[in-house]
Amino acid sequence: MMSGNSHWLRTLLRIQYTCLTRLKKTVSDLGSEAVFVDLLKDLILRGVKGYIIYDLAQQGREPHFVLPFTLWGMIAVTPPNKNNFKGWKKQNGPTRIIMNCPDESDVRALCVWMKRNEQRRQGEYWREVKGRMDEVGPILRVIFNAQKFNNRKNDIDKVIDVVDSSNAKHYVGGMSDKLWEAVNPSHKLVQIVRVSEDSINETYLNSPASRVIANKMYIHLSTKMHSREIFKLLMHPDVILLSNVLEMLGTVTFMCRGAVNIIIIKLKELKPPEGRVFQLAALQRNPEGHPTEAVGLPTKQGDPGKNLARYRVMYKSVFPNFPLVDAFFFMESPRKTLVGLQMNTADAHHTIPSTVNEFTERMAEYFNGWEELSRDMSWEIINVQHADSAPMSGWQRCDVVNSDNVSKKEKKGIAIFWKQKVHQYIAAISSGGFRRDTALRSEE
Repeated sequence: MMSGNSHWLRTLLRIQYTCLTRLKKTVSDLGSEAVFVDLLKDLILRGVKGYIIYDLAQQGREPHFVLPFTLWGMIAVTPPNKNNFKGWKKQNGPTRIIMNCPDESDVRALCVWMKRNEQRRQGEYWREVKGRMDEVGPILRVIFNAQKFNNRKNDIDKVIDVVDSSNAKHYVGGMSDKLWEAVNPSHKLVQIVRVSEDSINETYLNSPASRVIANKMYIHLSTKMHSREIFKLLMHPDVILLSNVLEMLGTVTFMCRGAVNIIIIKLKELKPPEGRVFQLAALQRNPEGHPTEAVGLPTKQGDPGKNLARYRVMYKSVFPNFPLVDAFFFMESPRKTLVGLQMNTADAHHTIPSTVNEFTERMAEYFNGWEELSRDMSWEIINVQHADSAPMSGWQRCDVVNSDNVSKKEKKGIAIFWKQKVHQYIAAISSGGFRRDTALRSEE
Protein backbone atom coordinates (compact mmCIF):
# COMPACT_ATOMS: atom_id res chain seq x y z
CA MET A 1 0.00 0.00 0.00
CA MET A 2 1.44 3.33 -1.04
CA SER A 3 0.32 6.54 0.69
CA GLY A 4 1.14 9.46 -1.53
CA ASN A 5 0.19 11.40 -4.58
CA SER A 6 -1.38 8.81 -6.83
CA HIS A 7 -1.03 11.02 -9.89
CA TRP A 8 2.76 10.67 -9.68
CA LEU A 9 2.31 7.04 -10.72
CA ARG A 10 -0.57 7.61 -13.07
CA THR A 11 1.71 9.51 -15.42
CA LEU A 12 3.63 6.27 -15.90
CA LEU A 13 0.65 3.91 -16.11
CA ARG A 14 -3.06 4.39 -16.76
CA ILE A 15 -4.76 2.52 -13.96
CA GLN A 16 -8.52 2.62 -14.42
CA TYR A 17 -9.22 -1.03 -15.22
CA THR A 18 -6.44 -1.41 -17.76
CA CYS A 19 -4.22 -4.33 -18.57
CA LEU A 20 -0.71 -4.28 -20.00
CA THR A 21 0.28 -7.28 -22.12
CA ARG A 22 4.03 -7.85 -22.18
CA LEU A 23 4.14 -9.71 -25.48
CA LYS A 24 2.26 -7.11 -27.50
CA LYS A 25 3.32 -4.19 -25.28
CA THR A 26 -0.17 -2.71 -25.42
CA VAL A 27 -2.65 -1.25 -22.94
CA SER A 28 -6.28 -2.38 -23.01
CA ASP A 29 -9.13 -0.44 -21.41
CA LEU A 30 -11.49 -3.05 -19.95
CA GLY A 31 -14.23 -0.65 -18.89
CA SER A 32 -15.38 -2.23 -15.62
CA GLU A 33 -13.96 -3.78 -12.48
CA ALA A 34 -15.81 -7.08 -12.95
CA VAL A 35 -14.33 -7.64 -16.42
CA PHE A 36 -10.92 -6.65 -15.06
CA VAL A 37 -11.11 -9.23 -12.24
CA ASP A 38 -12.29 -11.98 -14.63
CA LEU A 39 -9.36 -11.27 -16.94
CA LEU A 40 -6.91 -11.45 -14.06
CA LYS A 41 -8.32 -14.83 -13.03
CA ASP A 42 -7.87 -16.08 -16.59
CA LEU A 43 -4.28 -14.83 -16.71
CA ILE A 44 -3.48 -16.59 -13.43
CA LEU A 45 -4.93 -19.88 -14.73
CA ARG A 46 -2.62 -19.55 -17.72
CA GLY A 47 0.39 -19.07 -15.45
CA VAL A 48 0.88 -15.37 -16.17
CA LYS A 49 2.45 -13.38 -13.34
CA GLY A 50 2.23 -9.65 -12.78
CA TYR A 51 1.30 -6.75 -10.52
CA ILE A 52 -1.94 -4.92 -9.87
CA ILE A 53 -1.97 -1.16 -9.32
CA TYR A 54 -5.20 0.14 -7.80
CA ASP A 55 -5.79 3.87 -7.49
CA LEU A 56 -8.05 4.54 -4.53
CA ALA A 57 -8.18 8.27 -5.24
CA GLN A 58 -9.55 7.58 -8.73
CA GLN A 59 -12.01 4.83 -7.74
CA GLY A 60 -13.12 6.45 -4.48
CA ARG A 61 -13.60 3.11 -2.70
CA GLU A 62 -11.78 0.00 -1.55
CA PRO A 63 -10.46 -2.57 -4.06
CA HIS A 64 -12.58 -5.56 -5.09
CA PHE A 65 -12.89 -8.06 -2.23
CA VAL A 66 -10.99 -10.81 -4.15
CA LEU A 67 -7.93 -8.61 -4.58
CA PRO A 68 -5.06 -9.17 -4.33
CA PHE A 69 -4.54 -12.66 -5.74
CA THR A 70 -2.03 -14.96 -4.09
CA LEU A 71 0.38 -15.12 -7.03
CA TRP A 72 0.12 -11.46 -7.98
CA GLY A 73 1.51 -8.51 -6.10
CA MET A 74 -0.60 -5.40 -5.65
CA ILE A 75 0.07 -1.73 -5.06
CA ALA A 76 -2.87 0.27 -3.71
CA VAL A 77 -2.20 3.97 -4.23
CA THR A 78 -4.10 5.73 -1.47
CA PRO A 79 -5.33 9.29 -0.93
CA PRO A 80 -5.11 11.03 2.47
CA ASN A 81 -8.68 9.88 3.32
CA LYS A 82 -8.14 6.73 5.39
CA ASN A 83 -11.83 5.78 5.28
CA ASN A 84 -11.45 4.77 1.64
CA PHE A 85 -9.21 1.82 2.43
CA LYS A 86 -9.08 1.03 6.16
CA GLY A 87 -11.28 -2.10 5.85
CA TRP A 88 -9.24 -3.52 3.00
CA LYS A 89 -6.04 -2.66 4.83
CA LYS A 90 -7.16 -4.48 7.98
CA GLN A 91 -8.11 -7.58 6.01
CA ASN A 92 -4.98 -7.83 3.86
CA GLY A 93 -2.27 -6.37 6.09
CA PRO A 94 -0.27 -4.62 3.37
CA THR A 95 3.15 -3.07 3.84
CA ARG A 96 2.92 0.70 3.89
CA ILE A 97 5.18 2.76 1.65
CA ILE A 98 4.90 6.54 1.99
CA MET A 99 5.82 8.56 -1.06
CA ASN A 100 6.14 12.33 -1.32
CA CYS A 101 4.71 14.28 -4.21
CA PRO A 102 7.18 15.34 -6.90
CA ASP A 103 9.01 18.52 -5.99
CA GLU A 104 9.74 21.52 -8.17
CA SER A 105 13.04 20.10 -9.45
CA ASP A 106 11.29 16.89 -10.54
CA VAL A 107 8.67 18.80 -12.50
CA ARG A 108 11.23 21.11 -14.05
CA ALA A 109 13.27 18.13 -15.22
CA LEU A 110 10.15 16.68 -16.84
CA CYS A 111 9.50 19.99 -18.62
CA VAL A 112 13.04 20.04 -19.99
CA TRP A 113 12.70 16.45 -21.19
CA MET A 114 9.31 17.04 -22.80
CA LYS A 115 10.69 20.04 -24.72
CA ARG A 116 14.14 18.56 -25.35
CA ASN A 117 13.75 19.19 -29.09
CA GLU A 118 12.44 22.74 -28.56
CA GLN A 119 15.08 24.36 -26.40
CA ARG A 120 13.82 27.87 -27.07
CA ARG A 121 10.45 26.93 -25.56
CA GLN A 122 11.81 25.24 -22.45
CA GLY A 123 11.79 28.37 -20.27
CA GLU A 124 8.35 29.49 -21.39
CA TYR A 125 6.92 25.99 -20.96
CA TRP A 126 8.38 25.65 -17.47
CA ARG A 127 6.86 28.98 -16.37
CA GLU A 128 3.47 27.88 -17.71
CA VAL A 129 3.58 24.52 -15.91
CA LYS A 130 4.93 26.07 -12.69
CA GLY A 131 2.05 28.56 -12.66
CA ARG A 132 -0.39 25.66 -12.81
CA MET A 133 1.52 23.72 -10.15
CA ASP A 134 1.49 26.74 -7.83
CA GLU A 135 -2.30 26.81 -8.10
CA VAL A 136 -3.40 23.17 -7.87
CA GLY A 137 -0.33 21.39 -6.55
CA PRO A 138 2.21 19.06 -8.20
CA ILE A 139 -0.41 16.85 -9.88
CA LEU A 140 1.36 15.59 -12.97
CA ARG A 141 -1.66 14.42 -14.93
CA VAL A 142 -3.19 17.88 -14.46
CA ILE A 143 -0.46 20.49 -14.81
CA PHE A 144 0.64 19.38 -18.28
CA ASN A 145 -2.86 19.67 -19.74
CA ALA A 146 -4.74 23.00 -19.90
CA GLN A 147 -8.22 21.45 -19.89
CA LYS A 148 -7.48 19.10 -17.00
CA PHE A 149 -5.91 22.01 -15.12
CA ASN A 150 -9.07 24.11 -15.51
CA ASN A 151 -11.23 21.15 -14.48
CA ARG A 152 -9.07 20.62 -11.40
CA LYS A 153 -9.41 24.27 -10.40
CA ASN A 154 -13.19 23.96 -10.64
CA ASP A 155 -13.13 20.74 -8.59
CA ILE A 156 -11.02 22.42 -5.90
CA ASP A 157 -13.44 25.34 -5.65
CA LYS A 158 -16.37 22.91 -5.33
CA VAL A 159 -14.68 21.00 -2.50
CA ILE A 160 -13.75 24.21 -0.68
CA ASP A 161 -17.31 25.47 -1.02
CA VAL A 162 -18.67 22.65 1.18
CA VAL A 163 -16.15 23.21 3.98
CA ASP A 164 -17.82 24.76 7.03
CA SER A 165 -17.62 24.67 10.82
CA SER A 166 -18.59 20.97 10.85
CA ASN A 167 -15.56 19.77 8.90
CA ALA A 168 -13.13 22.70 9.02
CA LYS A 169 -11.03 20.90 11.64
CA HIS A 170 -9.65 18.64 8.89
CA TYR A 171 -8.12 21.67 7.19
CA VAL A 172 -7.03 23.86 10.11
CA GLY A 173 -3.38 23.30 9.21
CA GLY A 174 -4.09 24.16 5.60
CA MET A 175 -4.09 27.85 6.43
CA SER A 176 -0.48 27.79 7.55
CA ASP A 177 2.92 26.43 6.60
CA LYS A 178 2.59 23.80 9.31
CA LEU A 179 2.16 20.06 8.79
CA TRP A 180 -0.82 18.50 10.51
CA GLU A 181 -2.64 15.18 10.76
CA ALA A 182 -6.06 15.14 9.12
CA VAL A 183 -8.43 12.19 9.49
CA ASN A 184 -10.76 12.68 6.55
CA PRO A 185 -9.45 15.35 4.16
CA SER A 186 -10.07 15.66 0.44
CA HIS A 187 -7.08 14.69 -1.70
CA LYS A 188 -7.89 17.69 -3.90
CA LEU A 189 -6.94 20.07 -1.08
CA VAL A 190 -4.10 18.37 0.76
CA GLN A 191 -1.06 16.27 0.03
CA ILE A 192 0.90 13.75 2.04
CA VAL A 193 4.36 14.49 3.43
CA ARG A 194 6.56 11.61 4.54
CA VAL A 195 7.88 11.90 8.09
CA SER A 196 10.62 9.53 9.23
CA GLU A 197 10.44 8.99 12.98
CA ASP A 198 13.53 6.75 13.09
CA SER A 199 15.47 4.39 10.83
CA ILE A 200 12.66 1.81 10.88
CA ASN A 201 9.34 3.55 11.38
CA GLU A 202 7.84 6.21 9.17
CA THR A 203 4.53 8.01 9.07
CA TYR A 204 2.99 10.94 7.25
CA LEU A 205 1.37 14.27 7.89
CA ASN A 206 -0.66 16.55 5.65
CA SER A 207 0.13 19.86 4.04
CA PRO A 208 -1.86 22.07 1.67
CA ALA A 209 -1.61 20.90 -1.93
CA SER A 210 -0.58 24.48 -2.76
CA ARG A 211 -0.39 27.91 -1.13
CA VAL A 212 -3.15 29.12 -3.43
CA ILE A 213 -5.44 26.42 -2.02
CA ALA A 214 -4.41 27.39 1.53
CA ASN A 215 -5.31 31.03 0.87
CA LYS A 216 -8.60 30.06 -0.75
CA MET A 217 -9.41 28.02 2.37
CA TYR A 218 -8.68 31.02 4.59
CA ILE A 219 -10.88 33.32 2.52
CA HIS A 220 -13.70 30.77 2.34
CA LEU A 221 -13.76 30.09 6.08
CA SER A 222 -13.55 33.79 6.81
CA THR A 223 -16.70 34.38 4.76
CA LYS A 224 -18.62 31.26 5.87
CA MET A 225 -17.79 31.30 9.57
CA HIS A 226 -17.92 34.02 12.19
CA SER A 227 -14.44 35.11 13.23
CA ARG A 228 -15.13 33.81 16.72
CA GLU A 229 -15.87 30.35 15.30
CA ILE A 230 -12.54 30.37 13.48
CA PHE A 231 -10.78 31.57 16.60
CA LYS A 232 -12.31 28.73 18.61
CA LEU A 233 -11.31 26.28 15.89
CA LEU A 234 -7.69 27.21 16.48
CA MET A 235 -7.95 26.94 20.25
CA HIS A 236 -6.93 23.32 20.52
CA PRO A 237 -4.06 22.33 22.85
CA ASP A 238 -1.36 22.76 20.20
CA VAL A 239 -2.15 26.38 19.35
CA ILE A 240 -3.43 28.02 22.53
CA LEU A 241 -0.93 30.88 22.36
CA LEU A 242 -1.84 33.96 20.35
CA SER A 243 1.62 33.93 18.78
CA ASN A 244 0.82 30.53 17.27
CA VAL A 245 -2.65 31.65 16.22
CA LEU A 246 -1.15 34.66 14.46
CA GLU A 247 1.27 32.36 12.70
CA MET A 248 -1.44 29.93 11.61
CA LEU A 249 -4.23 32.28 10.71
CA GLY A 250 -2.63 35.71 10.93
CA THR A 251 -5.08 38.16 9.49
CA VAL A 252 -8.24 36.56 10.89
CA THR A 253 -7.26 37.79 14.36
CA PHE A 254 -7.95 41.33 13.16
CA MET A 255 -11.53 40.24 12.42
CA CYS A 256 -12.09 39.01 15.97
CA ARG A 257 -12.96 41.84 18.37
CA GLY A 258 -11.56 40.00 21.37
CA ALA A 259 -8.19 39.59 19.69
CA VAL A 260 -8.26 43.21 18.47
CA ASN A 261 -8.73 44.39 22.06
CA ILE A 262 -5.50 42.62 22.99
CA ILE A 263 -3.56 43.66 19.89
CA ILE A 264 -4.27 47.39 20.26
CA ILE A 265 -2.80 47.32 23.77
CA LYS A 266 0.40 45.80 22.43
CA LEU A 267 0.52 47.96 19.29
CA LYS A 268 3.47 50.35 19.25
CA GLU A 269 4.63 52.75 16.55
CA LEU A 270 8.13 52.24 15.23
CA LYS A 271 10.22 55.39 15.64
CA PRO A 272 9.49 57.51 12.57
CA PRO A 273 12.09 59.62 10.72
CA GLU A 274 13.22 62.87 12.32
CA GLY A 275 10.67 65.64 12.16
CA ARG A 276 7.63 63.39 12.51
CA VAL A 277 5.63 62.97 15.67
CA PHE A 278 4.24 59.71 17.00
CA GLN A 279 0.55 59.02 16.48
CA LEU A 280 -1.81 56.31 17.63
CA ALA A 281 -2.82 53.78 15.01
CA ALA A 282 -6.28 54.19 13.50
CA LEU A 283 -7.24 50.84 15.01
CA GLN A 284 -6.23 52.05 18.48
CA ARG A 285 -8.41 55.15 18.14
CA ASN A 286 -11.32 53.26 16.62
CA PRO A 287 -11.24 49.51 17.42
CA GLU A 288 -14.86 49.27 16.27
CA GLY A 289 -13.59 49.89 12.75
CA HIS A 290 -11.79 46.54 12.52
CA PRO A 291 -12.71 44.31 9.54
CA THR A 292 -15.63 41.94 9.96
CA GLU A 293 -15.47 39.97 6.71
CA ALA A 294 -12.85 38.75 4.24
CA VAL A 295 -12.73 38.98 0.46
CA GLY A 296 -10.30 37.22 -1.84
CA LEU A 297 -8.57 39.44 -4.35
CA PRO A 298 -8.69 38.45 -8.02
CA THR A 299 -5.48 37.78 -9.90
CA LYS A 300 -3.88 39.02 -13.08
CA GLN A 301 -4.49 35.61 -14.66
CA GLY A 302 -8.26 36.11 -14.68
CA ASP A 303 -10.89 38.78 -15.00
CA PRO A 304 -10.07 41.42 -12.38
CA GLY A 305 -13.77 41.92 -11.65
CA LYS A 306 -13.09 45.49 -10.59
CA ASN A 307 -15.27 46.81 -7.82
CA LEU A 308 -15.46 49.56 -5.26
CA ALA A 309 -13.28 49.25 -2.19
CA ARG A 310 -15.24 48.77 1.03
CA TYR A 311 -14.44 49.71 4.58
CA ARG A 312 -14.12 47.02 7.29
CA VAL A 313 -13.30 44.28 4.77
CA MET A 314 -10.11 42.22 4.98
CA TYR A 315 -8.65 41.86 1.50
CA LYS A 316 -6.24 38.99 0.86
CA SER A 317 -4.88 37.67 -2.41
CA VAL A 318 -5.30 33.98 -3.16
CA PHE A 319 -1.71 34.07 -4.44
CA PRO A 320 1.04 34.27 -1.80
CA ASN A 321 3.31 36.66 -3.74
CA PHE A 322 1.14 39.76 -3.33
CA PRO A 323 3.44 42.83 -3.12
CA LEU A 324 4.27 44.80 0.04
CA VAL A 325 1.69 43.35 2.47
CA ASP A 326 0.08 40.00 3.25
CA ALA A 327 -3.39 41.50 3.58
CA PHE A 328 -5.00 44.92 4.07
CA PHE A 329 -8.22 46.70 4.99
CA PHE A 330 -9.63 50.22 4.85
CA MET A 331 -10.87 52.31 7.78
CA GLU A 332 -13.10 55.36 7.43
CA SER A 333 -12.64 56.77 10.93
CA PRO A 334 -10.85 58.50 12.64
CA ARG A 335 -9.29 59.19 9.24
CA LYS A 336 -9.39 57.53 5.85
CA THR A 337 -6.70 54.90 6.26
CA LEU A 338 -5.26 51.93 4.42
CA VAL A 339 -4.00 49.42 6.99
CA GLY A 340 -1.56 46.85 5.61
CA LEU A 341 -0.56 43.74 7.55
CA GLN A 342 2.86 42.14 7.33
CA MET A 343 3.40 38.80 9.06
CA ASN A 344 7.10 38.98 9.90
CA THR A 345 9.54 36.40 11.24
CA ALA A 346 12.70 38.52 10.96
CA ASP A 347 13.91 41.92 12.11
CA ALA A 348 14.74 43.45 8.72
CA HIS A 349 11.81 44.04 6.42
CA HIS A 350 12.91 46.95 4.24
CA THR A 351 11.13 47.53 0.95
CA ILE A 352 12.02 49.14 -2.38
CA PRO A 353 10.14 51.60 -4.61
CA SER A 354 9.22 48.99 -7.23
CA THR A 355 7.38 46.95 -4.59
CA VAL A 356 5.37 49.98 -3.49
CA ASN A 357 4.73 50.87 -7.12
CA GLU A 358 3.50 47.35 -7.91
CA PHE A 359 1.17 47.48 -4.91
CA THR A 360 -0.45 50.72 -6.06
CA GLU A 361 -0.77 49.32 -9.59
CA ARG A 362 -2.58 46.28 -8.22
CA MET A 363 -4.90 48.51 -6.20
CA ALA A 364 -5.78 50.53 -9.30
CA GLU A 365 -6.37 47.28 -11.16
CA TYR A 366 -8.65 45.79 -8.52
CA PHE A 367 -10.68 48.80 -7.37
CA ASN A 368 -12.71 51.31 -9.33
CA GLY A 369 -11.94 54.91 -8.42
CA TRP A 370 -8.66 54.05 -6.70
CA GLU A 371 -7.02 57.34 -7.69
CA GLU A 372 -9.77 59.34 -5.99
CA LEU A 373 -10.03 56.99 -3.01
CA SER A 374 -6.29 57.07 -2.34
CA ARG A 375 -6.13 60.85 -2.40
CA ASP A 376 -5.38 62.15 1.13
CA MET A 377 -5.44 58.58 2.45
CA SER A 378 -3.19 57.69 5.37
CA TRP A 379 -1.09 54.56 5.12
CA GLU A 380 -0.32 52.36 8.12
CA ILE A 381 1.72 49.17 8.11
CA ILE A 382 1.25 46.82 11.06
CA ASN A 383 4.10 44.35 11.43
CA VAL A 384 2.77 41.30 13.27
CA GLN A 385 5.67 39.48 14.89
CA HIS A 386 5.72 36.07 16.49
CA ALA A 387 7.00 35.55 19.99
CA ASP A 388 10.13 33.72 18.81
CA SER A 389 11.13 36.41 16.31
CA ALA A 390 13.96 38.88 16.80
CA PRO A 391 12.32 42.10 17.99
CA MET A 392 11.85 44.74 15.31
CA SER A 393 13.24 47.96 16.69
CA GLY A 394 13.73 50.37 13.81
CA TRP A 395 11.51 52.06 11.25
CA GLN A 396 11.55 50.07 8.02
CA ARG A 397 12.98 52.07 5.13
CA CYS A 398 12.06 52.23 1.46
CA ASP A 399 15.51 51.83 -0.08
CA VAL A 400 16.26 53.14 -3.56
CA VAL A 401 18.37 50.57 -5.41
CA ASN A 402 19.92 50.69 -8.87
CA SER A 403 18.32 47.43 -9.96
CA ASP A 404 14.87 48.82 -9.26
CA ASN A 405 12.80 48.90 -12.49
CA VAL A 406 11.24 52.27 -11.68
CA SER A 407 12.32 55.58 -13.17
CA LYS A 408 14.61 57.83 -11.16
CA LYS A 409 11.87 60.42 -10.69
CA GLU A 410 9.34 57.79 -9.56
CA LYS A 411 11.86 56.28 -7.15
CA LYS A 412 12.41 59.64 -5.51
CA GLY A 413 8.69 60.37 -5.25
CA ILE A 414 7.90 56.96 -3.74
CA ALA A 415 10.77 57.23 -1.25
CA ILE A 416 9.58 60.69 -0.11
CA PHE A 417 5.98 59.46 0.20
CA TRP A 418 7.11 56.46 2.24
CA LYS A 419 9.20 58.60 4.59
CA GLN A 420 6.62 61.34 5.10
CA LYS A 421 3.25 59.59 4.89
CA VAL A 422 3.58 55.94 5.94
CA HIS A 423 3.23 55.11 9.64
CA GLN A 424 4.57 51.78 10.87
CA TYR A 425 3.56 49.79 13.92
CA ILE A 426 4.58 46.55 15.53
CA ALA A 427 2.29 44.06 17.24
CA ALA A 428 4.63 41.81 19.21
CA ILE A 429 2.65 39.29 21.24
CA SER A 430 4.51 37.39 23.94
CA SER A 431 3.69 33.80 24.82
CA GLY A 432 2.08 34.94 28.05
CA GLY A 433 0.14 37.79 26.50
CA PHE A 434 -2.93 35.82 25.59
CA ARG A 435 -5.35 33.34 27.11
CA ARG A 436 -8.21 31.63 25.35
CA ASP A 437 -10.93 32.82 27.68
CA THR A 438 -9.74 36.44 27.61
CA ALA A 439 -10.30 36.92 23.90
CA LEU A 440 -13.52 34.94 23.75
CA ARG A 441 -15.09 36.60 26.81
CA SER A 442 -14.35 40.03 25.41
CA GLU A 443 -16.52 39.21 22.40
CA GLU A 444 -19.53 38.14 24.45
